[in-house]
Amino acid sequence: MNRRAFGAILMMLGGLLVLGVGLGMYFSQRETAPQLPKVGARLPGFALSDLHGRPVKLSDYTGKTVILNFWATWCPPCREEMPMLIDYYNQTQPDGPVILAVNVGESALDASAFAVDYGMPFPVLLDVNSAYFDSLMQDSLPTTILVGPDGVVRSLHVGIMSPEVFQREILARLPK
Repeated sequence: MNRRAFGAILMMLGGLLVLGVGLGMYFSQRETAPQLPKVGARLPGFALSDLHGRPVKLSDYTGKTVILNFWATWCPPCREEMPMLIDYYNQTQPDGPVILAVNVGESALDASAFAVDYGMPFPVLLDVNSAYFDSLMQDSLPTTILVGPDGVVRSLHVGIMSPEVFQREILARLPK
């Protein structure tokens, strides 16, 4: 075999090696990457702080139905949707589901000012660096997840909810 043919074979083998390593990395990352929560699957837990710096975990609410609403102060649809959640909460407490408003990517000061302005009666949690929200493969606000007493996702809605959508996608799926 001449040098030119040997060089071509080495180049081809090197290219195949690089391609194989690249494909291996791609598929291994896909298998371990976070995935969008699925209806019928357990929601991954969290450990976040409330506006007073107290730790709050999803497991604190085991046995209760939880509506998780992810929002931000800069998000116009979040601002539009929040009064509906507040009204629903005020009408259904103390027997209704727990509502946890998870602020995504903002400081306690910004989230607190918004909570005061809107008169939010439910706990406001801080996902300051968006780590939990990102782990759920989310990138759209608002996002609302209904979690049953068993920790299983019963509904997930991405985007603003009208009262009709809230009724159909969240309230209609509350455990009886």
